[in-house]
Parts: sequence; structure tokens; C-alpha cells
Amino acid sequence: PATSYHHIVKSPREEFERDLRFEGLIMMENKLKVQTKPTIMELQDARMKIVMITGDNMATAICVAKECGILGRTGKAVEIDLNEKGQLAWHDMAINSKAAQIHSGEDVKTFLENSRIRGYEIATTGKAWERIRQTIPALVPKLAENGAIFARMAPDQKQQVIVELQNLGFVVEKISDVA
Repeated sequence: PATSYHHIVKSPREEFERDLRFEGLIMMENKLKVQTKPTIMELQDARMKIVMITGDNMATAICVAKECGILGRTGKAVEIDLNEKGQLAWHDMAINSKAAQIHSGEDVKTFLENSRIRGYEIATTGKAWERIRQTIPALVPKLAENGAIFARMAPDQKQQVIVELQNLGFVVEKISDVA
């Protein structure tokens, strides 16, 4: 059946990844450019905040962010997303997510409000970003300030993060690999 682009983008991945029959495997790799990691390290050494805002899924974003040095400098990272019930949830990315304690609801609010957030690298999804903007907007600046990865972000959400960073006094430079 025909499906609109909007439906595909807004639908959960699981909607399309069910009742499938394995037909083959194709592996693709889009390697980092040689100068990417040294450039990011140089910017970080100059005490510049580097943030990845991408439409890619969280697993891809985390992999690329670790490879190029955006993620992993502190050794403490959490992922904020919506759980199966559609509630905000977070878990420590240093622990295998199957074994990690999943915190939800008020725990996310408490984590973001808590001063111990300093030193944590935060990865969040577009769905979690939107939920926080709608339900606890006072925490949006804290999430923007402490976020390292914003994955599965729609174009308007990418712009929202940029505007939020500018409102916090950051000078924002956007770099894109999109043609």
C-alpha cells in the first residue's frame, strides 16, 4: 500500500520492522572524513561546545559521536527517550541497555534538575525533546545546555535546539553534510 513520506517519518520504526521475511543482508559504511576527529578535538581543546543534532536514529548517532570524539570524554552519558508506554525515560549508556536500570517519569525531571547533571553527556531523541518542551518547558534550557546528541530530530526541532542554545548565550555555527 502507498504510504506518505510524512507518515513514514512520524511512525515508529517498529511499525515497519514487523512480520518481515529475511531476504538478504547489505552492509554499508559511511566513514568519517580524515579531518573530522582532529577538527572536533581542536574545537574541544579551545573549550567550544560541540553538539550533534541529527535526523539519524540514536544508535547511529551514538556510534558516530563516539568515533569522532563528541561523546565519551567524561565517561558518563545518559540517553533520554520515551519508553514503550510513551513516558520519558533515561538510562546510563555506559551500561548495556538490557541490564541498565531504566528511570522514567519524575526521575527524568529530577535528573535534569539535579546539579549532578554537570559532567554527564546527554543524548536525547526528538520525541523526548518534544515531550519535555510540552510538559516541563522550564527544563528545556538545561537539556539544551547539557545535551551532546539530539537524534531523530525533525528539521523544526533542530532549529528549536539552535534557538535555545542562542538564547543561552552560545554562538552557534551549523555544519551539515547534506548536499
